[in-house]
Amino acid sequence: MTDSVTHEDRYQESSDNELVELYRQHDDLDAITTLIRRHERALRAMVRRILHHEEDTAEVVQTTWVRALTALARPEHEVSGVVMGWLWSIARNEAIDRLRRARIRRASTVSAGLDIAATTNDYAAADARIVLAQLLDTLPEHHRDAITLIWLRGLSVQEAADVLGVATGTVKSRCNRARQLMASAVTRGGAIATALDPY
Repeated sequence: MTDSVTHEDRYQESSDNELVELYRQHDDLDAITTLIRRHERALRAMVRRILHHEEDTAEVVQTTWVRALTALARPEHEVSGVVMGWLWSIARNEAIDRLRRARIRRASTVSAGLDIAATTNDYAAADARIVLAQLLDTLPEHHRDAITLIWLRGLSVQEAADVLGVATGTVKSRCNRARQLMASAVTRGGAIATALDPY
């Protein structure tokens, strides 16, 4: 009994990096299980703030661990920075990508669902949604993540800053830059400009 308690305590007292190394060097499943238990709740809470959907949250968290374990299985892979920050980065990117994919699917569904009686404005609005989804894909990652959280999920600037781990001023500047880049793309493309114009 004493050995069992001591064994468990050893894992609990180990740092995240030590747990990672135990797993990588000795294929220690107890070590990685301890890491998962240590961070599962925080990861789930962060992803839920982005998605506001329990099933999607569970899938993203599961995918996060799969990606993390796959990466750790590669000897050449190095965990960048703090383990928790690395895990949060994987989960955050996966959650934001899921939001973007959902937006594109919704836009495509709206466009395909318009029947013969639809008005010109209906088509233009659907086209605009698709174009906006495509424009988001062209943005640099940091700008895309910020504006995705604000536009698609409706987070406040402070909430987006908490999720991204940056200052609120950084979120604002990234959103402003994203809007400038998207506006520039619209100005350059006549077809895009027409699609975005509901009139």
